[in-house]
Amino acid sequence: MVSPELLRQHTLFSGLSHEQVTALAKIGEVQEYQSGQVLFRAGEPASHLCFLLEGKVALLNEFPDGVERAWMDITRGFLLCWSSVIEPFRYSFSACTATPVQMLKLDGPRLRELMGSDHDLGYVMMTHIAHAIAERLRATRTMLVSLAA
Repeated sequence: MVSPELLRQHTLFSGLSHEQVTALAKIGEVQEYQSGQVLFRAGEPASHLCFLLEGKVALLNEFPDGVERAWMDITRGFLLCWSSVIEPFRYSFSACTATPVQMLKLDGPRLRELMGSDHDLGYVMMTHIAHAIAERLRATRTMLVSLAA
């Protein structure tokens, strides 16, 4: 469990009631990782929704030549691992810590249960998750345009 106050510090949890934030805090944990640790691999079951509190994470993807390369860095304040709430609940890329990292993790299956039983919570969370996905798509598009130039 994490403190509800920790969750309230982040926009991901804005718009939620005290009871909803408390319920999310009960399924959360903060974990620390050293630099160079693999957090998850593409294709693995997505077990947690993660929010980066400190540090930098490199997103990795296998390129057509068969080599896995970093294609984007995620820094403090970014959401990752939304695959834990979107079917088929599998990671679509790999991630490795580029620096020491502190991460807030919400248990994916329990989060899905909360979102299913409290539709207001589900709506607010999915709105924030959709916003994070849109931001990532914009960053990816910007990166692709710069590579083509």
